[in-house]
Amino acid sequence: MERLVGVWLIALLAGAVVGTPIFTPVVGASGTSTGTTSAYTEFWDILNREAELVVGVEIGNLGLAPDLVQNSRLGAENAANLSALTWQALEELKSSGVKTYYSAEELREMSLNISENGLPPETVNALKEQGWTDEQIRALEDYIVQNGENITEGFNMTSFLEDLSTSFIRVGFKYNHYESWALEMWKWTRPIEAPTTNSEDRLINPLMAVRWVSFYREYSQQDYENMETAIKSLRDYVYLLMLGNSSGENRMLLYSPGTDRLTSLTGKVTNVEQTENGGLMFTVTLTRITGTEEVVNTTTYYWPDALKAYELIGNVYTLVKARNYGNGNAEIDRMLNQKVAELKNALKVVRVSSEVTTRPIKDGSSSDSGSTKIADEIERLALDPQSSWGIFRVDDVEVEVTHKGTAYGMYKFAMYRVVVHYHVENNAVSNISVKFKGAYLEDSKSMAFLSPGEGGIITSGESEFISGSGEIQVMGVVKITYTSSPGPVPTNNSTGRKQEMEIIREYSATIKLEDAIDPNKISVSIPGEVEINEGDSVPFTVIVYNYNRKPVTGTCTLVATYPETGTQVGTVRLNKEIGVGASGYVVERIGNVSYSSPGTFGYSGKCDFGNGISKSFSGRVKVDSRTVRIAGVDVSPETPVSGDIVNFDVMIKNPFSVSKNVTVKLFIDGNEKSRENLWLGGGSSELVTLTWTAQAGGHGWRIEVLEDGKLWDSKIGTISVSRYSTHSFRLL
Repeated sequence: MERLVGVWLIALLAGAVVGTPIFTPVVGASGTSTGTTSAYTEFWDILNREAELVVGVEIGNLGLAPDLVQNSRLGAENAANLSALTWQALEELKSSGVKTYYSAEELREMSLNISENGLPPETVNALKEQGWTDEQIRALEDYIVQNGENITEGFNMTSFLEDLSTSFIRVGFKYNHYESWALEMWKWTRPIEAPTTNSEDRLINPLMAVRWVSFYREYSQQDYENMETAIKSLRDYVYLLMLGNSSGENRMLLYSPGTDRLTSLTGKVTNVEQTENGGLMFTVTLTRITGTEEVVNTTTYYWPDALKAYELIGNVYTLVKARNYGNGNAEIDRMLNQKVAELKNALKVVRVSSEVTTRPIKDGSSSDSGSTKIADEIERLALDPQSSWGIFRVDDVEVEVTHKGTAYGMYKFAMYRVVVHYHVENNAVSNISVKFKGAYLEDSKSMAFLSPGEGGIITSGESEFISGSGEIQVMGVVKITYTSSPGPVPTNNSTGRKQEMEIIREYSATIKLEDAIDPNKISVSIPGEVEINEGDSVPFTVIVYNYNRKPVTGTCTLVATYPETGTQVGTVRLNKEIGVGASGYVVERIGNVSYSSPGTFGYSGKCDFGNGISKSFSGRVKVDSRTVRIAGVDVSPETPVSGDIVNFDVMIKNPFSVSKNVTVKLFIDGNEKSRENLWLGGGSSELVTLTWTAQAGGHGWRIEVLEDGKLWDSKIGTISVSRYSTHSFRLL
């Protein structure tokens, strides 16, 4: 343990000199593990090979794509192993009771001691066991001695190792991305146009359902060993389907949400085609034999998120593998919950067409009439497209420069903040915590509760002053944790089942200090709150003001949620190139978004002008139900006396483009007391007054608006009537 701690101290000491810890790959569970050294050697070998293969595929050598797929898998698994080894090293340090936080003064004292006495012998021996040469060790000593006075900050080894462990997970995710990218470059060379579909007719991919349910069952029981086997089986099957090698018999599961019926069938994949934006179309043939003929059902499915699902399967595998390697960090479970929820969404397909034909029975014909049962709870959670966990989606993380200038007439500096663009899908989320940690910036924000469809931006506070010359590089991470709910949408954060989820997103930007454009002299205006009726569309128009003496150009991007179906929320991304002259402004239409169902839907966006200069915006669209409705009721007098005439002034709103002839009725204690007929022009609002002669006592009132006997809307309330007037008297 002394040698282990000594090597770590050298790592943190050398890192403190330059302001960033230097991770020395020498710590395993036992402190000097040959397996650990091998894992780090493999890390660099795999990384170098990955770079070569990516370049080769990028320039058109698609014969390297299968090699890139395999190398990316090795890289993701290696990263999961290193994540676990780092976590185990942290656990050993904690259990040893050694000190893991050192102040800047303590680190400078260590540097001074090394300058006088050299590195401790046990540390030198440990470094040599890890392959360090005498020349490299002397160079390390010289580096620490020469730069020891530059140490200005303390160092927390616990925090560093926790961050390092999760950073290896993100490395694994990047390998998974390149594996998916390799498939895209290899097989999506001539994608066909995506079909126009009915988004209501969505289901979990029936070809994947057997393996997906198998994984979901182990996931629900937190059985990581069997999870690994199940998710690997799913990945391998999806890979074969994308290559077009699934033409044999395939077990399928079809779930019927209304009845909870689960039908198991065997079908043949007869056609696979790649579509735009990483989608896949495939045709499945099911054959059933009756007494006299074969009945053939041919169904074509469109899988819009095929490549995305493949990458998410890899991410799930990486997290499960890290767990099985020994990473006990609770963050792994929260990240796994997030990826599994995203994967279920990505596994959804749409029926494009279905055709039933009959033909005479052939010799050797075989069929499968299937078997049906009632789905259990796990199968329902896995396969019901309407019963999904709420997902907090990060649409973008950007660095926004807030100030640039010169201090003391000589030092160039900048300040920035981080903006997270988000929306919520499927279901409600609650207890949202957002932590920002990066170069000269650390902050946190929180939100209590968000419903599906809501979206917007979360902005950090400003960073400290960052000085430099020419340009500066800033980077960091945003960590988002939240509580998710499945099933019926809860109304607050204290109802329903819950599950903890976590997202980690990196950010980086280069800020040019010499740029003459002042970010504070650019502003962006867009309607923040919009109220429309269902079926209407919103034209999103942005106004950009530039008060700089130089023109600016950039791209405005908007991400909006909208009602994809009656229960599902979709997102649309719109872009518009803009140019604004010096001391001028422009008005640009980014695009239109249609809203077919009532609800509240968020949007967020930014106008990016390069060099870290961008302006964010957000808002929401409130979509009212397209119905003749009561917009408001005003009762006067508020405190009537028996015998008074009480007026109910009712505002009626007609959102339709055509006129409506309606009847407005007033009921007191269930008895009709007044009615008025009203002709409402298209898109208009009218005020109608209903009256009632007050009677002493407490009463309930109800107002209805009807058309040809059809009830459009109603409002209820109570009213208290005094028997006598309650005037004040003064005795003389």
